[in-house]
Amino acid sequence: MNNRADLEDMVSWIVKHTEDIQNKLNQRQEETRVQSVAIAPTQSDDIQPEIMPGLREAVKNAHRDLASFIQQVQIDRIQLAEAKEKRDKEKLEKILRYTRLVFLNQGFSDEEMYQIEEAVKLLVQCKGIVNCAVVDIKKNKLKQADLKNFAWNIGNQYNIEPELLALFVLNVFHAWFKNTEKDSIRKTLRNTTGRLSIEIDENIIEHLPKLEEKVLGKNRK
Repeated sequence: MNNRADLEDMVSWIVKHTEDIQNKLNQRQEETRVQSVAIAPTQSDDIQPEIMPGLREAVKNAHRDLASFIQQVQIDRIQLAEAKEKRDKEKLEKILRYTRLVFLNQGFSDEEMYQIEEAVKLLVQCKGIVNCAVVDIKKNKLKQADLKNFAWNIGNQYNIEPELLALFVLNVFHAWFKNTEKDSIRKTLRNTTGRLSIEIDENIIEHLPKLEEKVLGKNRK
């Protein structure tokens, strides 16, 4: 047998035609029983009694290898899930770092920045929107376009649809958007004209070191 596929084909063939083989051997007692596996029909007229020991050994080895294979797959799945969880956590930390740096020098209080970060967590982890009734963020010098750009930059990292981003902007920064329709925000999430404090950036994670240097006045390697 050249590979696992050949082995599985052999095992499947034996399993499906065990009864035929045993009838041809005058109902000799079966020493090794295998589980049924569906395969394409194969002729068994040429099976000879003398090859049965080898076939039984092949089935035995196949079951042993299958158990080992399944165990390794389960280990791989666990490691894959753990690696994904680690990547997601690291990505979220960078997104929150970006959020903090973007708003650090824009006149927000510590409490207001905390509210923004918690709203971002809810958005990216659960695709949820914080209720504007529980948000207390006062309007400052930032423009509507700045806040929409911020939402777009975050949403772009997680492929969040514009409809949800518009709701995020409307609820978190409702002091700026009291008289603005959600649909209007959705249609104008990207803003690239005029002087803006928060610009569109498709690679905010990669550009995080530059932002740290700009805001904090030093290169944080």
